[in-house]
Amino acid sequence: MLEKSAVEEKILQILEKKLGCRIECLTGEGRKENFFGLKLSLSAREMVYLCCFLEEEYGVSFEEEDMREESFYTLGGMAQVVAQKLKEPVCQ
Repeated sequence: MLEKSAVEEKILQILEKKLGCRIECLTGEGRKENFFGLKLSLSAREMVYLCCFLEEEYGVSFEEEDMREESFYTLGGMAQVVAQKLKEPVCQ
């Protein structure tokens, strides 16, 4: 089972290596910083790319209800959603 902290590290890798973001602002308390906030300032397009990369990496799908939660747009919140989806049984 994948831990939330491992998902956070993967998100940081994607932000830095695939989207070219400076991730220093997301350490410590910055893990609660909104991705669209002043420190990181992701564009809507970059957010879509991040979601696509995570869906591909982990084989999960984000639902509209996931994106309604404000915490989804933070490092910790997004990692929590992915970790939770990985725990859910797969429907066939």
